[in-house]
Amino acid sequence: MAEAEAEPLGPFEIQPQPMTVQEIAAIGGKEVLERYIRRADDSGGGALDVCFPVLGVPIIDLQLLASSSSTAINHGITGEFLDTEQEVARQFFALRSEEKKKYTREIGSIEGYGNDMILSENQTIDWTPDLVLGVKPHADGSAITMLLQDKEVEGLQVLKDDQWFNVPVVPQALLINVGDQVEIMTNGIFKSPLHRVVTNTERERITLAVICSPHPDQEIQPVEDLINETNPRLYCCDVDAPHGATEIKTRRSHQ
Repeated sequence: MAEAEAEPLGPFEIQPQPMTVQEIAAIGGKEVLERYIRRADDSGGGALDVCFPVLGVPIIDLQLLASSSSTAINHGITGEFLDTEQEVARQFFALRSEEKKKYTREIGSIEGYGNDMILSENQTIDWTPDLVLGVKPHADGSAITMLLQDKEVEGLQVLKDDQWFNVPVVPQALLINVGDQVEIMTNGIFKSPLHRVVTNTERERITLAVICSPHPDQEIQPVEDLINETNPRLYCCDVDAPHGATEIKTRRSHQ
């Protein structure tokens, strides 16, 4: 069967642009033009003369976010998975000392079983037998640290306005701490909070941490777009300190 030839298209007719609302108002028009009227049978969500519910839009106070830790919920990780992770951690620490020492942290590494990295003979070590504090005051040298706190036992404290505050436990939520690296990169807009952990004399406490950091050889510094006359550079490159950690801790000690 022979195919019928398509008729050539005629010239495209350009429709004149309708007057804008501003143009109608400028000439004193008070009546709504026909083409602006939406009929009842038009699609678009129903009548406009009804009472609509108010959408709850989250309000984020960036000032609070920049000066303290934050708690994340609805993060997509199931409660069953988080409970399993904590149970596995409890089982590991319940092992005999000889078994745990098989996973002792290697020198210069941050991964493995053990206490503080010993940097000085005069260093006060976390979890000492007498006058135990728990974990001494420190700021994380990471970019971001995510903590899964114990579901029942508190212990984490954050220093704010020269006073220590208990961080409340929110079961299966993740506590997000900004680290030194983000404080440097944001030129101090986001703060790396000073925090510590106190022991509970009656109950054990398990906290899991995920540490996110740049590569040890990666040089970091404030983002240039965040530096101006109003916000001068607060941090300089320190070639003798990975990520500028020594520089930022020295600055914090004088605050």
